[in-house]
Amino acid sequence: MENKLLYLQQTRHESPFVSCSHEWSIAQSFALYGNTPGYVLTISGDPASGFDFEELRNSYSLFGDTVSHLKEFGVPRRLGSPFVVECVDLVAPFGQPAVRVKP
Repeated sequence: MENKLLYLQQTRHESPFVSCSHEWSIAQSFALYGNTPGYVLTISGDPASGFDFEELRNSYSLFGDTVSHLKEFGVPRRLGSPFVVECVDLVAPFGQPAVRVKP
C-alpha cells in the first residue's frame, strides 16, 4: 500500500487525482517551477470527496518512501461539485507580489 500511494503521487498520467496541497507556499513553489509565472488556485469542498494522502498514511502507519512535506490532497481530475475554485492568484518569481485574478 505504501508503494501504491507513492506511485499515485509520482505518476500524473495514471492517478485519478489532481495534486493539491494544504499549504499555499507549497502550491506556489510548484507554480513557480522553472522561474516562470504560474497560478495558485484556492479550492474548497468536502474533504470526503477527495483523497488525503497524509491522513491515510497516518491512519495506517504507512511511512515508506513518502513525500509528506507536500501535505498532499487529491481532488478529482474533473473539478466540480462539491469542489469550487474560490480564487486564483497569478504568482511570479523573484519576490514579485501575487496578483489576484479571480474572483
